[in-house]
Amino acid sequence: YNFTLQIQDTAGNTSTRAFTLTISEGIAITTTSLPNAGVGVSYSQTVNATGGYPPAYTFSILPGGSLPPGFTINPNTGTISGISTAAGTYNFTVRLQEPVIGAVTQALSIRVVSDLAFITGSP
Repeated sequence: YNFTLQIQDTAGNTSTRAFTLTISEGIAITTTSLPNAGVGVSYSQTVNATGGYPPAYTFSILPGGSLPPGFTINPNTGTISGISTAAGTYNFTVRLQEPVIGAVTQALSIRVVSDLAFITGSP
């Protein structure tokens, strides 16, 4: 929004200045689930988000949970990638920080399986 403010003192002197106000929607992590991974198989999935100013996003994993061993999250893109070395279900919380609006979190999990049929959903 563009607008102009004018002020006047008691002597009748005025000053005018133009302003721009940008109102951004809040931020949200839109990814609610992640696909299975396989032991020893390359994995790459991006945690998606909306709102705010995406170039300024910072993704991280909160303490108390963990990505599968061998996986990392790219703090700039939200991409979780790597090659897991152990089967199991790994629960973690992704934190998205946006410097103007603040932070949001999303609980997620990745199931790492040793049988590749479970990755693709094949019987």
